[in-house]
Amino acid sequence: GLSVHETLPSELAGQMMDMISMALDSEQTIAFRYSLPFPESGIQWFEARFVPSGADEVTVLVQDVTRHHEVVGALEASESRFRTYVEHAPEALFIADMQMRFVDVNPAANRLTGFTREELLSMTITDLARTDLPAAPDEFFKKLRANGKVALEVQLRCKGGGGVDVLVQAVVLPQDRFMAYCTDLTLRKAEEEERRTLERQLHQAQKMESIGRLAGGVAHDFNNLLTAIGGFSDLVYESLNPRDPLREDVEEIQKAARSAATLTNQLLAFSRRQIVSP
Repeated sequence: GLSVHETLPSELAGQMMDMISMALDSEQTIAFRYSLPFPESGIQWFEARFVPSGADEVTVLVQDVTRHHEVVGALEASESRFRTYVEHAPEALFIADMQMRFVDVNPAANRLTGFTREELLSMTITDLARTDLPAAPDEFFKKLRANGKVALEVQLRCKGGGGVDVLVQAVVLPQDRFMAYCTDLTLRKAEEEERRTLERQLHQAQKMESIGRLAGGVAHDFNNLLTAIGGFSDLVYESLNPRDPLREDVEEIQKAARSAATLTNQLLAFSRRQIVSP
C-alpha cells in the first residue's frame, strides 16, 4: 500500500506521523481531527483515532465527521449570536435555576440594580426582590411550566439603596431554568402619578365649577330679595318725618342692604370666575 506521505498533503502527513509517535510513546489512543478539500463536495472533516496495537504498530481508524462538525459549528454560531443579543439587550435579563439562583445575567441587569455580575450570580431571586413574591418557588415553576410564561410586577433591590419597580416576564428554558425579562417601570409609574394628579385637579376644577353655579344661583335669588328690601326701605325712609327717630333705624336697614348687595355681587363674580377685590 501507499505510505502516509504518498496519500496525504505533506503538512498533514507530518501531523499524522506525530500522532503515531505519541500513541506509541503513551500507549494510549490518540484522537486527531483534520480536514481535506474535495473538488465536488468541498471541505470534508475527519477524525482519526490512533490505537496502539502491538510493538511499534498503530491501528488508525478514520471516520467522516463532516456532518457533526457542521452541526457543532452551527450550534456554536447560534450560541454566539444569542450571547451577543443578550449582552446588547436594552432590558435586564436574568437566567435562574429551579432554586431561583441566578446562573447568568446581562450588562443591563447590572445597570438596573447597580450590582456587579459576580454579586448577582451569588444571589437568589428572593434576595433581590424587595416585595414578596406572589407564590412559593414550587408554585411559581408549576405555573410557569403550565402556561409557558408568567408576568408579574415586583420591586427589585438596588445596591445603592432603595428599589426599582419592574415588570417581570419569565419564560421557560431547557434544563429546568427560566429567563426573566425585566422592564423598568419608573417612567410608567411617573406617568401614572402625573395622570392621577391631573385627574385630581380636574375633579377639583369640576367641584369648583359646581360650587360656582350654586353660588351664582343663590346670589341671584338673594339679590332679588335685597332689591325688594332696598326699595321698600327707601319708601319707608321717604315717608317718615325728618325728626322721626325711626329714620335712623331705616338707615341701618339700608346700609345692611347695601353691604349685602356688595357681598352678593362678589358671589356673582365668583360664579363667573372673576377676580374681585374684597
